[in-house]
Amino acid sequence: MISLLVKVENYIRSSAEVFRLQAIDTSADVVSRFVYKAIIAVCAVLCLFLFGTGMALLIGDWLGKIWYGFFIMGGFFLLLILLFFVFRKRWVIKPVRTSFLESVYKKEDA
Repeated sequence: MISLLVKVENYIRSSAEVFRLQAIDTSADVVSRFVYKAIIAVCAVLCLFLFGTGMALLIGDWLGKIWYGFFIMGGFFLLLILLFFVFRKRWVIKPVRTSFLESVYKKEDA
């Protein structure tokens, strides 16, 4: 009887340790994906900023006043922000949620 209790106790400890290790592995995977996507997002924002500044200067040069180009690009980016706000569920929330859930549940399938 004592042997059975010892085996059950060892089994519970082993199961808890496996669960803990799986949780750590899944957390590390999710965090690494987040960091990767954050780095890509920062680079994309920097490129967008530089592109916007260049386009503003170019448009301003074409129109004869530099600040015209900045107003036009400001309006363009405002329109872009409004589009992202209107379509945020389709373009941002659902893809992020899907990506997160796939990264969490892919470990269970393997």
